[in-house]
Amino acid sequence: MHKIEIPHKNKSIEFPESISEMNTNQYILFSDLAFKFATQQISYGEFKVQLTYILLNLERKVDMTEASEKTDRVAENVYRISELMESFFRTEIKDKKKYKIIKLDDVVNHIPFFSISGTKYYGPKDALTSCSFGQYIQALNALHDFYNTKEEHHLNTLVDTLYRPIGDEFSNESIDDRPEVHVNTAIGVKYGVYLFFAACQEWIVTNKELSIGGGNTVDLTVLFKSNKPKDPLAPKGIGMLSALYTIAESGVFGTMDKTADQNLYDVLVYMVQKHNEVEKMKRDAKRKKSTKVPG
Repeated sequence: MHKIEIPHKNKSIEFPESISEMNTNQYILFSDLAFKFATQQISYGEFKVQLTYILLNLERKVDMTEASEKTDRVAENVYRISELMESFFRTEIKDKKKYKIIKLDDVVNHIPFFSISGTKYYGPKDALTSCSFGQYIQALNALHDFYNTKEEHHLNTLVDTLYRPIGDEFSNESIDDRPEVHVNTAIGVKYGVYLFFAACQEWIVTNKELSIGGGNTVDLTVLFKSNKPKDPLAPKGIGMLSALYTIAESGVFGTMDKTADQNLYDVLVYMVQKHNEVEKMKRDAKRKKSTKVPG
């Protein structure tokens, strides 16, 4: 937590220095600003100033358009505190230009549910541990589509995929069929879901030691080595839809529908095991070839 001392009032104010330290309301408001920044509705400087007021739970009561000693002092203090907002971002340089990228280092779901017209829509558990493989594929497609287009309807698809009322099972046929949810869900919630899923995806593709119990771990990164862009929100990795068809054809989990219904991590671990088996076969074949004595 950041901590600001206010000597003349004998008090101090604490506020988050990372997404992981935010409560749900702070996270939604942060996501709302992040969406406006990502879609170029506000500048990076304005993003930091607005976020400063939000995290300090302050209101803008001074008219900053009228110059005075008071407004100058307020502006200076707000600017100094707003520099602490840098902790939410990292800087990437591309084509000699600097870009601010949100640090996706938190796989806790800060929006476990939201309500629309009295109905609660529940999302996945932390790190997507409750997601099916089919949900993951659909959500991953929506993530990539929004990244490429910045069109809000892809966020609607993402929310439809990951959030459902209790007892409402995921189905591709029901995606994009909830206009009342699309209209009434705040953009901070939608983009918050996007940032959460993006953080989980980044965690998955960089996870070299996923615990599978009994002290055993698997390296998920072997599935995603073909494409490693610097931007963690960029599309990356293998074709998961193709993987679904291939695994379904093997019959290990049953039909394609049953494979899609399997837990995400069960399928990923299986894919790693098959990858490692193939790599071992290649090494064994190469070893036999190199040790063969000419007749």
